[in-house]
Amino acid sequence: MALQCGPLLITGTIDNVCFYKLHGKYYARMKSSLTRKRVLKDPKFQLTRAHATIMGQASKIASRVYRLITGEHKKHALYREITGKAIYILWEGKDKEEAFEILCGQYLKPEPVKEMTPEIIRSKRVEKDSRACGKVRIAVPELRKVYVPIQLQTGRRRRRFVAAFDWRKPLAQGP
Repeated sequence: MALQCGPLLITGTIDNVCFYKLHGKYYARMKSSLTRKRVLKDPKFQLTRAHATIMGQASKIASRVYRLITGEHKKHALYREITGKAIYILWEGKDKEEAFEILCGQYLKPEPVKEMTPEIIRSKRVEKDSRACGKVRIAVPELRKVYVPIQLQTGRRRRRFVAAFDWRKPLAQGP
């Protein structure tokens, strides 16, 4: 890289010489003989093409994993780290989906799955001023988090709903 000097400082290309500005200084260099066609066809660039393909795939996988990360952990340095690990996984010969699952296992915390096992309790005792006689209660601590339209039903319909409801299925989150 030759430094330009003199009263006239230019940018652009004249014949085989490229003039450019970098960090406030003007430089000149010879035009490169390398072309797009040569990089895409020449056997000397076979490894370059292979590395570029792996890098593209790893970047897409890392992007999918990075989108699932939430909170303060989301930083560009983390994205670069995930991309680097994805490159190593792909070079080992693993599939894209396998690489995605491995990276998700490393960078995402699995949420613990709690099984809901409700107990249906019927109050049979009769007390004075007690309204609990014959009512159905469901003793599930996680039930407040889950939307179940039991509150909308009363009496016989509610009991039938509670008896027929499949408690093993995951329920949709409510308001």
